[in-house]
Amino acid sequence: MQSTLRKPLAAALLLSSAAALLAQPALAREQRYVVLQPAATPATVYVRDDDHDRGWRNGWRRDAQGPIIDDLTPQPGALMGDRRATRVSASFTDPMSGIDLSTVRLLLDGRDVTGYARIDPLHIRVDSDLAPGRHVAEVLVRDRAGNLARRSWQFDVQGHYGEGYGRPYGWRR
Repeated sequence: MQSTLRKPLAAALLLSSAAALLAQPALAREQRYVVLQPAATPATVYVRDDDHDRGWRNGWRRDAQGPIIDDLTPQPGALMGDRRATRVSASFTDPMSGIDLSTVRLLLDGRDVTGYARIDPLHIRVDSDLAPGRHVAEVLVRDRAGNLARRSWQFDVQGHYGEGYGRPYGWRR
């Protein structure tokens, strides 16, 4: 049985006898496999090290920090000129355990619009026809270690070209 793991802390095998075994790779860099011999059923676990032994040299670290959310669109405090073409998006990364895509959420004015959004491993985006006025967007993301990151920002949308709204103009039509 061959198992490929990104960070090979342990490889688990469930044998036909329903016994679960836990194999931890040896600390020696030269050793690339561990042979398990429970009772009468031998098994070999092969673990590929995708990060070229960085984990062994630097020691294992616990992922205690949430993902990084950046590259917000529209920019915080922006005044959008065309309400029909408003794209709300954000980028996210997590260098330790990676992003859990099933937890990515985008809220627009308190409403969950994740179902209408495009989500890929690095971004979330939704195109929306927003009413004139101030809008608040919020992105929530968890990494595979369960750490939560939340980023909120606001922006203004004006109605028709030249029709001001909100703080930059001080009046509203």
